[in-house]
Amino acid sequence: MSVTTAAAKTARIGTLTAALLAACIAFQLNASMLSPVLVTMATELHTDQATIGLSQTLFFTAAALFSLFLPRLSDIIGRKRVLAWMLVVMFAGSIIAALAVNVPMLFAGRMIQGVAGPVVPICLLMLRSEVKDPKRYGVTMGLITAVNGGIAGIDALAGGWLATNFGFRSVFWVIAAIAALAVVFVAVWGVESRPSGDVRMDWWGSCRSSSRSAPSSRRSTRPANWPRRTGVSSSAGWSSRSWPSSPSGSSRTGFASR
Repeated sequence: MSVTTAAAKTARIGTLTAALLAACIAFQLNASMLSPVLVTMATELHTDQATIGLSQTLFFTAAALFSLFLPRLSDIIGRKRVLAWMLVVMFAGSIIAALAVNVPMLFAGRMIQGVAGPVVPICLLMLRSEVKDPKRYGVTMGLITAVNGGIAGIDALAGGWLATNFGFRSVFWVIAAIAALAVVFVAVWGVESRPSGDVRMDWWGSCRSSSRSAPSSRRSTRPANWPRRTGVSSSAGWSSRSWPSSPSGSSRTGFASR
């Protein structure tokens, strides 16, 4: 490999890492930046803190459900494509939450933001497809996963400061702006990889897995004063019991290894 080719490869990995970091930061802010803002949200929306706390529950539940099948879908239709669209949807959810005038509107925005739940796994898959050296991959993977744990507490401090001085909506506007930047970075610097382009997505199995996971996720995070049964959880539980098993096959259910 020539010096010029090696330099171009290094530069491409560097820009890809920057784009993936931007995507991970945009998603992480949905959790860490909003934690100190819950009290302000409850005050401005004229509700109690327990009700506002459900917005976090809905966000993480949606993130968990979409994490069941979006990484596999990205193997089939393209990881860069799926990541970019997840960030676009997260941007839309941030706008809805920023414009929220009541609790249901806030809940809707938070659930839409949760679509971007598998950002980190897809970013790591994109990185692994491009970085062949194990040592370099280990360093870049550690950098991305470290960001997923929070930005040294700065994000939480910034969220509290913004909410105190400008209201909770300002936090969502900041998240939306960073998500928009992440979309641009991924679109420009992202490298497409599609290792399972000739495989069909097992939508039947994906829906069945999601419907089974939804009731258990709700039960594990439900407050004591929440209704024990809702229409959503009832229909999800009925679906998981009534749907027949999908055809088995490793080519349709497993994740790509490259």
